[in-house]
Amino acid sequence: MAPEPAPPRAHSPEPWTSDRKDPRMVMDAQGRLVGVLTTPEDARRILAAVNATRGLPDAGLDAAPVLAGLQSLFDICRYHSDPKFRESADKDGGLEKLLASANAGWQPFGRESFRE
Repeated sequence: MAPEPAPPRAHSPEPWTSDRKDPRMVMDAQGRLVGVLTTPEDARRILAAVNATRGLPDAGLDAAPVLAGLQSLFDICRYHSDPKFRESADKDGGLEKLLASANAGWQPFGRESFRE
């Protein structure tokens, strides 16, 4: 009698790592092979992306790209550190508009995705 197949899983558990002998090989938290990339650099980028979104629900990832959220955070930091950027932003709603944009971008993930 053949063994029953394992139940499907939403995705491989994080954190993901690369194999020490071949850094193109990406492994999940249980040491299972997730994929083999063309270059070690590609593998590092995949690892960084997956591990940076650890704990975020897939629905949030589809609804609000992480890149847009990171751009909002960058713009807020830039507002506080770059006088020319701040002057330009103030002509278009200022810090309040930047904060509203950041809040809207992260809302699809839900409060439970973040630590307070």
